[in-house]
Amino acid sequence: MNFPENITKSSYNTSLVLMSDSMFRKGLKAIIEENFDEEGTKIIFSALEGFLGFNSLESETLSNPNQYLISVKEPGRVAILKDKIDQYFANKEDNNLYLAASRSEMPFYVTINNDVTQARQFTFVFPFVFFAVAILVVLTTLSQRVLQERSQIGTLKAIGLRKSQIYWHYIRLTCLLVGIGAFLGEVLGPIIVPWILGQKYSILYSLPYLRYSFPILEGILTAVVFLGISSLVTLLICHKEVSLKPVDSMRPEPPKMKLRHIRRSKKEKVSMLSLKMAFRNIRINKMKSLMVIIGVMGCTALLSCGFGIEDTVDYGIEHDFSIFYDTDLSITFKNTMSKEDMVSALLKYPEVKEAEPYISLNTTAYLQEGPQSECKMYLMQKDGDTIHLDFDHDKIVITQKIARNTGAKAGDVLRFQCNGLSYEAEVAYIQDAFAYHGIYCYTDASFLKNASSLSYNTAYVKVKDKVDIEQLAKRMRSQDDSISNVMTAKERNAMIQEVMTGIKVMTNAVKVFAILLAVVVLYNLALMNFKERTRDIATLKVLGFSRKEISLSLLFETMSLTAIGVLFGLALGYPFMLGVLGTNVVELVEYLYCIKALSYFLSFVLTFVVAFAVNLLLTKRIRKVLMVESLKSVE
Repeated sequence: MNFPENITKSSYNTSLVLMSDSMFRKGLKAIIEENFDEEGTKIIFSALEGFLGFNSLESETLSNPNQYLISVKEPGRVAILKDKIDQYFANKEDNNLYLAASRSEMPFYVTINNDVTQARQFTFVFPFVFFAVAILVVLTTLSQRVLQERSQIGTLKAIGLRKSQIYWHYIRLTCLLVGIGAFLGEVLGPIIVPWILGQKYSILYSLPYLRYSFPILEGILTAVVFLGISSLVTLLICHKEVSLKPVDSMRPEPPKMKLRHIRRSKKEKVSMLSLKMAFRNIRINKMKSLMVIIGVMGCTALLSCGFGIEDTVDYGIEHDFSIFYDTDLSITFKNTMSKEDMVSALLKYPEVKEAEPYISLNTTAYLQEGPQSECKMYLMQKDGDTIHLDFDHDKIVITQKIARNTGAKAGDVLRFQCNGLSYEAEVAYIQDAFAYHGIYCYTDASFLKNASSLSYNTAYVKVKDKVDIEQLAKRMRSQDDSISNVMTAKERNAMIQEVMTGIKVMTNAVKVFAILLAVVVLYNLALMNFKERTRDIATLKVLGFSRKEISLSLLFETMSLTAIGVLFGLALGYPFMLGVLGTNVVELVEYLYCIKALSYFLSFVLTFVVAFAVNLLLTKRIRKVLMVESLKSVE
């Protein structure tokens, strides 16, 4: 077979496929015979047999294959055989060996293996966050449950139940709830998550129909871990209440505070009492306050990460269009022609303002010692106005992805091969790029002097003001037989957006999960806080405080903690985004990481709106709190 490695390294061109030579020959023969007459078929057969290296399109072998696949009986001896092959050709006078590589060294294997590795790494990023938040939800839910049944626990101890029986009751309740959640996660997780991640890999590969696999063993292990941790958390929460005397459990828990003598001003307003009560409640239960901060921090970090991924994609597209594609149309001709002929052919359209021919070639770039990188080479006009790069006439500019793959930096001499010729040039600087990766040089650079005369088949076109670009492109496609393809800037943008659809589906899922988690966490914590403050609320109602003042106290408390959690979450959003995208690499692009100020603001507002709505909903329960609650006493 001929150059199979190019199939996985030619910018993932979807027109390149891997098939056996017999299947390729059969398909090619059928297409030619279907579209040409007998005489034309003979001419094309003759040309293709020489060009592709077939003895005949009917033959079963190639006349001049340049690559062989070798199957080894003993896999452990692959390295030994490879060394022998290298040594044999090294001793030949005419060494015509280009590459001897094991399967693990072939580019297609490395590419797929890297994707598999990244997919495995990705499974540790989000699960860690959701696992931590799930433990937080379990902790708050069970704390709320134990708090609600504080007096019942005292009663159970008073009638003679052992501590172990009380522990076992709450542990069974925990195992039941966590078991139901684990079962639902085991059923829904393998359906939802692979579909979301599959959006990315369907861009790069032609995937078969997605079959859902339910990892039973992994699911059981995950459930066991959750059950174990949840049971331990339940045991620790219950231990505090169970260790008390029955009479102490039946009484409301007294706040533990240090008394401070504060000199009050006579002019102090009563409205400040709500704020003071909020800070008092925060000081009373530092652990609950910490849980609120951690929960809000995780949700805000997820939100800012989701918005940041979307910003990174949008910024990368805008960046590339402003530097590498500042044009209205990209036109490809069926046949190559000189620069002058191409410009003349395009300027015959009165709507065309200027035309800039350019050349795009496949090349292999490398330093004198170091890895190779398959990439594009763009030959641009010195006086062009489409690609906005400014560098020395006899140097080249490479994008950061090529620099990373080859290890090149500014000032290094980079070597590259193209059309059977070798070139070398000094790197002027490294240019950031999102999708337009490659080597950029001028068509009249001195190091290209040994190249054949240049011919063009593509050009960038700018149109005059107030011209309907879509109509012009449509007319060029239908009326000009010499043009094979016309693409507008809008269509180019849509094509890149389609490539990134999988990433955006994932970011939308992240944002939805973040908001749902925020609702669950904040609701649990706010409800637990309300239950703890029931006696205080009843006392305030007896003293004549309005529902508004009491509501403000609860809102000030939760919103103050929410503000702290949001600030920490916004700070964690960027590194979290780096971790997510670092394990979710798409070979077509190089991320230019960016989170816009608007995204931070939206994350801030969404979290605050959710927190405010949840707490506002719970404050409606204040009117249901009976004032007699404040007068109840176990004595």
